[in-house]
Amino acid sequence: MTDSERIANVAKLGYGEPEARFLTLVALHGGYFVRREFDGHLGVKRGKRTEALVEKLLDRGHARRQVYEHNRQVFHLHFRPLYAAVGDENSRNRRDHQPQAVKARLMGLDFVLAHPECRYYATEVERVGLFTGGYGIARESLPAKLFGRSEASTSARRYFVERFPLFVRPGKDDATFCYIDSGYETCSPFVTFLRSYAALFEALPSFELVYAGTTDARFGDAEAIFRRVLGKGRPWLPQLGDVDRLVAHFHDRALFEKRETAGFDRQRLDRLRDDFDSFSGDYFAELFESWKQHGDVILRSKLADVKVPCGRFTEYRLQHDYEMFGRVEVAS
Repeated sequence: MTDSERIANVAKLGYGEPEARFLTLVALHGGYFVRREFDGHLGVKRGKRTEALVEKLLDRGHARRQVYEHNRQVFHLHFRPLYAAVGDENSRNRRDHQPQAVKARLMGLDFVLAHPECRYYATEVERVGLFTGGYGIARESLPAKLFGRSEASTSARRYFVERFPLFVRPGKDDATFCYIDSGYETCSPFVTFLRSYAALFEALPSFELVYAGTTDARFGDAEAIFRRVLGKGRPWLPQLGDVDRLVAHFHDRALFEKRETAGFDRQRLDRLRDDFDSFSGDYFAELFESWKQHGDVILRSKLADVKVPCGRFTEYRLQHDYEMFGRVEVAS
């Protein structure tokens, strides 16, 4: 089903085109919204059109109002025919969720509204089709969760259950995954996410992971976790992939150890310092000792056989206020 067909189907339920377009996005990306999101979608400050949409949804029983701290209101689309109209009748977005999950869904919708130029794959069917059809990846490599008892005939395997934004950027072929940091006290949910997606990441020729949160305090730790978990104890591909940089670093590192840096200018010293950080740890220490014994050719041969996921980590800071769900202290 195309987005145009979805919007037309929602409009048949009695909504104008801007309303239908917005409700389609909400249904596909979380099921929850706040007034400012529709205002932003229209490009206006809070006004009568937003209030009219809210009243229409509530009066028709298509949405419920939920009230959080500071009397802040969130609206949840639960009307089954509306989800059927967007081709996702059995969506888990229809169900009620705990505040932390509601917050994550609002954050995901904010991310989507801020990046309208991207091609999103929102439903389970679309996502499974993208990777099994578009990329030729086995279904067994997709992140899945079994609902019900495994021995029961009624158990069901569902894919991509967290439903964070997944999209392809304009002019790109790589899939981009978005992880929403909704403010848990530790990074363990991110580790769980990475492990559940690891088989898919390894099967892809390349991909991007966007780590989205309301603060940049965790971005550095998140990138380190990204490298460690998916690298399975090995350094991350951008480090190993830039072999020329590593070879140059080992030459400079050897001169540094012998205190022969008189010919280094400021730029070269800065690069050496940065590369000490990038190529730190036991793995690179062993490579360095091997390089000193065997030289560049053997080093390049070793690195040619290294296989780790070809992923790119990027960060995105959401600019909105979610304090209605309470403050959560950020800890690593």
